[in-house]
Amino acid sequence: SVGDLPDHHAGDFYLTIECGGDPPMVTSVAERREPKVVHFPDVLTLRVRSSSLEPSLRITVKRLNLVGSTTLCEVQITARSVTNWAFSSANFKRVQMFNCDATFNAETPPWIALKFGGPDEEEYSTSMDAEGQVRTLSMLGGVKNFKNEYGLLDATGNFLAEPFEEDLELLARQERCLSWFTRAMIFLGICVPMAFYGTWKYASFCYDNYKAITMAELNNQTFPMSVYQIQHLVEWCEVQFAGEGIAVGEPCKPSFEQVYAVCTPSDEGGRFPAAQPELAFPIPFASDFDVPGLPCFDWACWGDFHVQPFEPYAPLMVLAYFLVVSLLRTWGRHCVRASRASMQRERAQQMQSTMRNTK
Repeated sequence: SVGDLPDHHAGDFYLTIECGGDPPMVTSVAERREPKVVHFPDVLTLRVRSSSLEPSLRITVKRLNLVGSTTLCEVQITARSVTNWAFSSANFKRVQMFNCDATFNAETPPWIALKFGGPDEEEYSTSMDAEGQVRTLSMLGGVKNFKNEYGLLDATGNFLAEPFEEDLELLARQERCLSWFTRAMIFLGICVPMAFYGTWKYASFCYDNYKAITMAELNNQTFPMSVYQIQHLVEWCEVQFAGEGIAVGEPCKPSFEQVYAVCTPSDEGGRFPAAQPELAFPIPFASDFDVPGLPCFDWACWGDFHVQPFEPYAPLMVLAYFLVVSLLRTWGRHCVRASRASMQRERAQQMQSTMRNTK
């Protein structure tokens, strides 16, 4: 079994073992396994001599990709250590491995748990009696008990210190919360401006058309009027009074109150011409299904008129939002690092206190 692999996601993992001049041996592929603990039920036979001149045993953990593979971590164990462990009563060892990617920030070093046996030992199909516990390490207690029972060793058999499993689980939860918070904020930062832009286009379309109908009504036009006739009237007003600075409220420059009165349906006390067809915002491909479009409601006039002054600042507001999200993410990472440092100081004080009490 291997554990605490330098990988963030579940994947397909396998081992390669190189022993002396023999061809490399490969285990079966553990498919869709979490990098916390991966179990390999394989039994491999190695030819090793107890000699300082014998090449070291090299074990490598790899992740199988769609094309090729990625080397995650490896360890080299001297041949003398392998033979000593094989003929020892305590022949089950958990050995530290080393990350191949120096840029990967790991909370705890990866490890491999092996059971060694001599040539006179009968073949076995499982690597340890506690196989079920190790293979199904989905709870914190299982990992914690396993690590407490089998201490972490280096390649020569010396014990090594490693972080407590409770601390690793707490830090992992903090990282997950920060990651989900950042994703949610980015999602809102994308969806809200898109929704605002769509709503603004809808409100602007409705207000401009209601304004054109108001201009036609104030100019004593007869309804119903076609879209071409209304557009021709708007262009005539623009040409006729261009640069004259006419006052708000004139037939060719209606006020908001005049436009809003036309926005309001006639059955609600508004002045929308009863003979004029209702306005509808065009929807792409809606005509293929005989759908007239999205009806224009009176709130569209109110929304466009009051939101229009803030339109030039919309891009700046979006940039400011993402800047705040970036700052919050940086602050969150700082808090996680501070929590990690606090845990390390606390554990160090506990160890010092334990050593003083022992003396």
